[in-house]
Amino acid sequence: MKTTNPEWKKTGSAKRGDSDKIESIVVPEAEYGLFDETMGDLHYLGAAKPTGDFLRQAVVRNGEWVALLAWGPACYALKDRDEWIGWHAGQRAERQKLIVQNRRYLLLHDRGTEPNLASKALASAIRALPKQWMDTLGYRPLLAETFTDIEKFRGTCYKASGWIEAGESQGFSRDALDFYVPHGNIKRLWLRELESGARETLCFASRLTQAQRAKIGLPLKRGTKKFREIPGYLVFYNLLRDIDPKTMAKVLTQWLGEHVGSMPGALAMDGKFIRDTVGVLTLADHETGTPEVMAHCSKKKATSKTANSKPRRPCSGNCPRSTTRYPPSSANDSCCNEPPIQELKRLGVPGRFFL
Repeated sequence: MKTTNPEWKKTGSAKRGDSDKIESIVVPEAEYGLFDETMGDLHYLGAAKPTGDFLRQAVVRNGEWVALLAWGPACYALKDRDEWIGWHAGQRAERQKLIVQNRRYLLLHDRGTEPNLASKALASAIRALPKQWMDTLGYRPLLAETFTDIEKFRGTCYKASGWIEAGESQGFSRDALDFYVPHGNIKRLWLRELESGARETLCFASRLTQAQRAKIGLPLKRGTKKFREIPGYLVFYNLLRDIDPKTMAKVLTQWLGEHVGSMPGALAMDGKFIRDTVGVLTLADHETGTPEVMAHCSKKKATSKTANSKPRRPCSGNCPRSTTRYPPSSANDSCCNEPPIQELKRLGVPGRFFL
């Protein structure tokens, strides 16, 4: 693809060729820097920080960018959106990944120079998004959401390209420490179905028709010729119970190791158990919650060790996590040598993960 001349991006003076056809593409990795730089220079909010599943999209005409869009994960909880969908908290937790958010939309032409270009570019991006997301990230989103600043924009291009106005934000933003903090900047919420019936699918997936169940591959119920039953809780419980946790942890750790790009600066440790059957200890990115390393551990064994062990003294002063200056009575008394850490070290987790 012929990249856009930086001077053109600033002036909006690109020459139009013989064809006015526009199309949407996924920005190749080699041009991430150009995309982020352009967004950072020209969008009033700056470049969007990639978090979670993230897609850079460009609308192209005659080989040149005419608009840029950044897509990422949806907001965790939005009262107006959730009421519009009609789902409860459990359904939201299970299906929220099927909603994507338009984090940034940048038109690379001055307003008024080309009427309807903003809505045409946005419509083109929306048509291409489900397949591009599927090809890039492995699943198809059903719903898109975005916000516009009510003091700066009317949202005309969103309305013209099929988005619906669903309400307003409450003037809060997500914060890593306090979860939500008020900023007082009220924004208008817009929603757009990416497939017909997406709203019903998000809310009433258990009411799929038999034809829809066959399409997604659900098996026939034993003793019937046409009825396909949706798997219940016990199906997934029995599946997890029969999985060897050590093998699962080994495979997951290997996969995570193969896909390491730039490692996070801070990690958090967390443990999840299904009763005493499956126990997984996870080191996750402190900011995004994305797992980096996983290992199997026994809840009963850990509990027994904790109950029988002596109280641990604080780390010595040379431990970065220490806030006191008491020397440990032995190497095993340091908080840096707790059983979960030792288990992760035994599994070959790189030393840079431990403070």
